Amino acid sequence: MSLEDGDLDMRVRFGLIAYGRLGDILKLRMRIRELIERDCQDLKIVYHTITADKIWIRKEVGDREQG
Repeated sequence: MSLEDGDLDMRVRFGLIAYGRLGDILKLRMRIRELIERDCQDLKIVYHTITADKIWIRKEVGDREQG
């Protein structure tokens, strides 16, 4: 994968679904928050949840500029 000038400034979304023990999930959440505070101040967490229910990913078709 080759990057061109400005590629790293492009706004994108990142999704992650993890499955495991609640204790491990809470550790992961804490480490992600610490990483953002330390190294990624411009990064915003838009949504997160912890659930025992199944999580489904849904892709919407439409305007890519929508948040």
